[in-house]
Amino acid sequence: MQTNNTLRWAAIGGLFILPFVFFYVPDSMFFPFITGKNFMFRILVEIIGCLWAILAIRDAAYRPKRTWILYSCIAFLCVMAVADIFGVNPSRSFWSNFERMEGLVTQLHLLLLFLSASAILSTEKLWESF
Repeated sequence: MQTNNTLRWAAIGGLFILPFVFFYVPDSMFFPFITGKNFMFRILVEIIGCLWAILAIRDAAYRPKRTWILYSCIAFLCVMAVADIFGVNPSRSFWSNFERMEGLVTQLHLLLLFLSASAILSTEKLWESF
């Protein structure tokens, strides 16, 4: 139980750090105002997602609830994946480019953020604080 509590608070800490990615601007990248923020966002979301996945495996309370909004997000992502596969440039549709960074990979990270935030921020007080 102590491990679950530690994992939960680490994930909550990651979620509360996420809005401050806006202030991160690395000097070493060609598009510092876009790529650095996106890479940091993806890294943080993957860490939060891993913590959430471990919690979901250990405790059923952290598994996603079956709601219409969840099904809508998954359906949207499936339609987008099919459109990307049959698009003019599937590689560009999947990865996007460093100037935009809005491909399917980003959408997958946003779905992971949606799943983990909806499971981890379980009380109204946490949502209001977030």
